[in-house]
Amino acid sequence: MKKLVKLTQDEQGNLFMADGSKIQRVFHEDKIRTLVIRNAEGLEACIDALCARNSVLIPKYANCYYASEFNGDTQHIRKNSKTGEETMFSVYAVQFGCSWQVA
Repeated sequence: MKKLVKLTQDEQGNLFMADGSKIQRVFHEDKIRTLVIRNAEGLEACIDALCARNSVLIPKYANCYYASEFNGDTQHIRKNSKTGEETMFSVYAVQFGCSWQVA
């Protein structure tokens, strides 16, 4: 299973690796995607699960991604019609990349 590197973005649009290294340039792979995930799962676990099952949502050559931050305004609740159980979901915008250059 391939593991995608999670990049973070600051207010100016600069990208960083988990160790704080600034990324000079990312080569984007495909368009921005929208993911709707259960709040209990978490974005990183969702991406890992998609990679594990070779989902078509993950571009073939992608090896990194960055995503929008959690925003409470994008949350919504779905109610199971059979059990009545309510589940919270959040919406994220995700951009995948195929390589990067460290500054």
